[in-house]
Amino acid sequence: MKLITKLIIMLAATIIFSIFLSVFTVYRIAKNELVQSTEVVLKETSKMIEAQIEQRIRSIKKRVEGWAEVSLVKDALKNPHDTRLINNLNSAFLEIVKSDAILQTFNLLDCSAACVASSIPERIGLKEMQEVVSKKSDFIKAMNGESNIMGAFMAISSGRPVLSIAVPVFIDGKVKGVLRPIVDIAWFNSEMLEPLTADSRCKAIVYHPELNLDVYKGHNFTLVIKKGYIKPDIPYLPEMSQSISGIIRYKKTDNNSIIAAYKWVEEPKWLIVVEQSMSDVLRPIIDIKYSAIKIAILLFIMSIFAASAAIRPILADIHNCIDMARYIQKGDMDKRVILSCKGDIGELAKSLNDMADGIKERDATIKASELRYKAIFDSAVEGIFQTKKMGSLSLQTLHLQIFLGYHLYKNFSL
Repeated sequence: MKLITKLIIMLAATIIFSIFLSVFTVYRIAKNELVQSTEVVLKETSKMIEAQIEQRIRSIKKRVEGWAEVSLVKDALKNPHDTRLINNLNSAFLEIVKSDAILQTFNLLDCSAACVASSIPERIGLKEMQEVVSKKSDFIKAMNGESNIMGAFMAISSGRPVLSIAVPVFIDGKVKGVLRPIVDIAWFNSEMLEPLTADSRCKAIVYHPELNLDVYKGHNFTLVIKKGYIKPDIPYLPEMSQSISGIIRYKKTDNNSIIAAYKWVEEPKWLIVVEQSMSDVLRPIIDIKYSAIKIAILLFIMSIFAASAAIRPILADIHNCIDMARYIQKGDMDKRVILSCKGDIGELAKSLNDMADGIKERDATIKASELRYKAIFDSAVEGIFQTKKMGSLSLQTLHLQIFLGYHLYKNFSL
């Protein structure tokens, strides 16, 4: 692998790691902040919804208490067999139910819990209804002169979770009957709570997690509602039964992670859950995460070109230094390194140039010495040996003759 490739990979890896580390750190901090702020919002929303529910229930209860003072209701209790009177009251009750979609039925009961008038006239005189209602705690309290709310429970007439509002009807200071409208919890959720949270990403639900929805399974219901009740996809966690309110996290059947605030309401006895998807909570920073990934890719591409443009001149100078070292190795001292940068590489090139100059100067000195000593040697050789006409050498130098032991001869020739 070339050096430039290694440098570019190292630089790109450093940039990507730095971006990843910074994005991860910011993501974790932002996630914690978003989750904490969402928990606060969900808790406040649950409190607000509790107040809205209490206000709405009080409003319905007050309206029912107002109807308990209406002469038409009292006359119906006095004359339960007056068909015209009962029909008029039935029509009035039906209009009330139509005007307020969260009401399932509106009933007037006598002291024995027999239905005198109803928004569903078929219930009048229904023995099964009388037997069930006479044992209900809300009816018993109303007969004792106490307006009250009971819920949530399963309605035998519809097989749906409901709550009831029981208001006593006084005639001459005595309780002569009970007004008992039924509130459908499913309609309560859709008609009241959905509009409350329409402008936000959270969803509010009221229900009772301990209700047995199958208690009347297979029963022949007298009140059939086309839109069936769908149990909320919320697990009943242990902490929900241990405290009045809190924050929970769970996954739905579609594996969607949820954060929610829950709060128990005493009257009626049901549970408020305000939930929000974690994907919605983290959506702002998820968008930032994807943007950071795009930026990392862009910076990676830019770093390749930037690193290539920045490193190529340096690598060219390094290659020039390498070539210079090879020239020196080969003995070519006439080459020199010409650089476009300074710094350590510049110092290296200067050292190589100085080395070449030094070697060249030394070689020149050695060569000059060789020439000088060769001349001396040549002169010495010419002084030692002389050639005769016939090509033979005569030994003339006295010192050489003495060294060779021929100085005893007067005329010696080779």
